[in-house]
Amino acid sequence: MQIRQDLAGAAYGLVDVTTADNGTTTYTPNPDYWTTALWKALVGPRVLTAQVAGGSEGTGVWAWAFCTAVSAAGSLPGDVTVVLTNFNNATAMVSLPQPAAAVSGASATRGEYLLTPPPGAGLDSQAVNLNGAPLTLLPDLSLPAFTPAVVDAATPVTLPPLAYGFYHLRGMRAAACMP
Repeated sequence: MQIRQDLAGAAYGLVDVTTADNGTTTYTPNPDYWTTALWKALVGPRVLTAQVAGGSEGTGVWAWAFCTAVSAAGSLPGDVTVVLTNFNNATAMVSLPQPAAAVSGASATRGEYLLTPPPGAGLDSQAVNLNGAPLTLLPDLSLPAFTPAVVDAATPVTLPPLAYGFYHLRGMRAAACMP
């Protein structure tokens, strides 16, 4: 379950429902809808400790960590999902912990789900991009596939200004996340 509190105003729903004069109804998810859908797809119920070197207040980058949902695509026992938010007007580089496989010399990857407004749009945009592609419902109003950018786990995260993302750390074998 996810609980959402709207402090910005009472008229901001998860989905904008519009009915045209001809009776056609459209459903346009707002950014919080996509955040909630990704959260449900990736984040498990167990919360872990997360810290940003230099402190969140000093760096403008905030981090949260969770055991990855067992239902997440490609999830293994012990996987971790990190949520990062960059409140800066400048790009932030963030190094994440290395999966056990990478420490032992094997190749390891992570799945990145970066959420940004469309190019030229501001933070008040009702649209959101996932890894640069617009998120929209499918014609039958179902969710699209959330496809991560798969990158080498040793590569630091490049977090654009005023953006946030979910980072699936595969193969972490975190003891707190083992069954």
